[in-house]
Amino acid sequence: MNIDYPFHFDSRGRTAETNDDDHIRDMIEEFLFTNPGERVNRPDFGSGLLQLVFAPNSPELAAALQVTIQAGLLREKPPLNGLDYLEVGEDQLTLSVYFLGKAPEHIGAANVRIEGGRRVRDVAVREVHVHRNPNLELDDRMEVTVDKRGDFSNYTLRLVNDPHNPEDHLLENFDARYTELYFSFKAGCPSNLDCKTFDVCPPEPRVEPEINYLAKDYASFRQLILDRLALVMPDWQERHVPDIGIVLVEVLAYVGDYLSYYQDAVGTEAYLGTARQRISVRRHARLVDYEMHEGCNARACNARAWICLSTNSDIVEPPLDANDLFFLALRDDGVLPAAAVLSREDIERVPASQYEIFEPIEKNPIPVYHAHNDIHFYTWGDRECCLPRGATRATLTFSMNAQSGGGPITDKQSGNGSASASAHSTSSTAWPYRSSTPCSIFVSRTA
Repeated sequence: MNIDYPFHFDSRGRTAETNDDDHIRDMIEEFLFTNPGERVNRPDFGSGLLQLVFAPNSPELAAALQVTIQAGLLREKPPLNGLDYLEVGEDQLTLSVYFLGKAPEHIGAANVRIEGGRRVRDVAVREVHVHRNPNLELDDRMEVTVDKRGDFSNYTLRLVNDPHNPEDHLLENFDARYTELYFSFKAGCPSNLDCKTFDVCPPEPRVEPEINYLAKDYASFRQLILDRLALVMPDWQERHVPDIGIVLVEVLAYVGDYLSYYQDAVGTEAYLGTARQRISVRRHARLVDYEMHEGCNARACNARAWICLSTNSDIVEPPLDANDLFFLALRDDGVLPAAAVLSREDIERVPASQYEIFEPIEKNPIPVYHAHNDIHFYTWGDRECCLPRGATRATLTFSMNAQSGGGPITDKQSGNGSASASAHSTSSTAWPYRSSTPCSIFVSRTA
């Protein structure tokens, strides 16, 4: 006898009864709409579905709810079994069949039948191995090995009680609706079939916003936003500065101004011909294997220049002391005494605004040689020898012997104005082409 749910009396005053199909539906409904803990004697009965009515919808929630309800229904269902699904192995000879619960105690190859197929028919079952899960709440599975691979058509795997008796097809304690599975041996094979359907309807016309691309600064952005608000919010007429709407407009205009400047700066620094920052030029030069330093400011110094000395005698013992050596570069209107070597008293009589003071970069002693005043290029027999533009190396006729000594050799940079030297030097000379010889001194402007 199956009692109808919810409990009520029939027309005769007796307990209402129902058939098997309606009874199963009543049991599922009773499980779905009962919360765990609602029944005192069965606190674990129920799905808790009503507690998730207002939960945020998501694929994760749907999957978790499906697993929970399926496990609960299998736990509360009548003692019936069934087939859940199957998977075809890569060799297409092994089928993994999953049960809805536990597998029958006695099941073999004779209880499994495979039907169907078009080109390949009569697929026979060779072996059946049942893998029983020790956890009572988890399902068992069965591996079925067949003798040959099927074609692309659909097949049916059916469990039977007696293969020789077509009438006796239902296993004991098996649900009649879950005794067979439909599958294809070629489900995992690659296919050229595209399941996407083409939309034959024309797309809806898109309404493009009206954008003024001439707005590039704070004032134009502010006016553009106010004009847009006047169109979409005609009732808002406030223009007072403390108003929250004006504050938001000005904040957005400021952000737009900053982003516009950043956009222009990125486009400008992206090319070597328009780059303004030294770091951008340095990165462009690095792409063609040209090494470029960070600049003078990165080295915590000021302007630098090359100074070439000319002397009438060797100054070797002792050499020039770099700590007591300074060079003066006149400004356009500056006037210095005619002597090339000046004392501190001579410099003090000249206004400081008429000259710039340079000091040597290297603090080591500086030897000066008379033989380095004039060093000629070796022309290799060519009377009209000319250095090509951009040349950085040349062969000299001067022999660098041990008596010539050494000196500071540094980078070459340009300096403005004339130069005067103190202590043993007579004049200053600039060479259009020269090698880094010990008579060249790299100096830096003092602060």
